[in-house]
Amino acid sequence: MKLILYLFFFCTCFVVAEAQPVDSIIQRKSLVNTVTDLSSDKMNGRLTGTIDAYHSADYIRTAFYNYGLKEIAGFPHYFDSFAVTMQGNPTWGINVMGVVPAVAPTDTIIIFSAHYDHLGEIANANSGEDGIYNGANDNASGVAALLELANYYQTIHTNKYNCWFVAFSGEELGLLGSEHLAATINLKKVFAVVNMDMMGIPDANYEYKCAVFCKDDVKTVKKLNHYLQETGGKKNFFVRNEYFSDLFSRSDQYSFAGKVKNCIMFSATSDQSYLYHTVKDQVETIDFDFLLNTTKNIALACRIFTE
Repeated sequence: MKLILYLFFFCTCFVVAEAQPVDSIIQRKSLVNTVTDLSSDKMNGRLTGTIDAYHSADYIRTAFYNYGLKEIAGFPHYFDSFAVTMQGNPTWGINVMGVVPAVAPTDTIIIFSAHYDHLGEIANANSGEDGIYNGANDNASGVAALLELANYYQTIHTNKYNCWFVAFSGEELGLLGSEHLAATINLKKVFAVVNMDMMGIPDANYEYKCAVFCKDDVKTVKKLNHYLQETGGKKNFFVRNEYFSDLFSRSDQYSFAGKVKNCIMFSATSDQSYLYHTVKDQVETIDFDFLLNTTKNIALACRIFTE
């Protein structure tokens, strides 16, 4: 009986210990600030190759630095640049990258990602018309979650693999940033890619839960939910993709699919949303309580890949 009580006490303390750090590290205020800043009119829609996209990249780089992420060898100053042509003119796209090194030396990598680019501005918008695609949900929300995860994993620092955090550019132009990175690095070293896209508005079909996109979705969803419960997260929070269209092939994890064993996309919003790719996708539409809960649950569940 004493042994049983001890084990119960130990397991209870483990769950509480797991839940407390995520609550103290991942903050609603930080999520609000990031989405608000990246989707503000000052960023002019974050179109790849523009000065506004560079300002967005610098914002993310500063956050990585402030959270204590290290530069990745071969990608100085947290930047990975790639050539892109916009309206017939050559320019540059910029992926922003930082790493939480593994606790012991290893060359294995886990990539957490979200794209920060969006559609820019409406050409020849009428006077007084809202001409900026702010992209609060698509995908300032995903970047906000990415930054919180970076801070979380850096703070607890228990990862046995090197955790790369990558904010991709060029996604809206056809996954250009992720395709560039996939062609640049040794994919044999990558154990998993965990991508986040449109995280801030829960789809009615999922009852305030988060959808998982991957090849073996049933098996993966079960594993994520099981580990989430073990670490004190919400029961059965992750659900398999059943209602969305072909989003898996249109977001950045797809650049690694078939080359990396574990390629997963988290999303909460269908591309059938009335806000999708419209100027109405603004910060006022974001459900920050849901985004906070989702980010915490992803942080806990995805330790199944890092530990």
